[in-house]
Amino acid sequence: MDHLEVVFDIHISYIDKLLIDELDIRSANIKSSHFYDQIRTKDIEFNHIDSFSTFLLSSGTGTILFEVLELEVALKEVLLVISSDAEYITLEFNFIKTELIYKGVLDTIKCLHLLNYFQKLIERYNIPSIKFGYEPATDKDMCLIEITKHTDLLHSIRNQWKLNRKGFNIE
Repeated sequence: MDHLEVVFDIHISYIDKLLIDELDIRSANIKSSHFYDQIRTKDIEFNHIDSFSTFLLSSGTGTILFEVLELEVALKEVLLVISSDAEYITLEFNFIKTELIYKGVLDTIKCLHLLNYFQKLIERYNIPSIKFGYEPATDKDMCLIEITKHTDLLHSIRNQWKLNRKGFNIE
């Protein structure tokens, strides 16, 4: 359980706006990226893709490794895994748990800022829910919190983390 992740599905029509406008990947400090172009049958990097919504119309997976990614909290070494089924895109933000640790426990304030950032995306991009937890956060026993547009983050963090991780000090 060395890595935390944030996972959600987004409709393909929103992917360009999210990646280019929201995450600003064109000017972000990116260490590496990898996508497979099925038409040209070769590996390419993210900056060779003009339109992610067009590129991801064919099923596949790509990765972008950010040196630092600002998500209301600056996170180092964030791996973004992008998986497409041609209609919906699954995004997985994976990072080392020490990025959100303070004195041996998850830092509630940093987590609130991070989850608040993602909760804002829910309405903007019509995302049903977002899961946050230990990798893989999609597994019920690894998910610390699942947020929707109606989630009261502070209340939910306290309640769900206590249920999911007994003895986990978040006070």
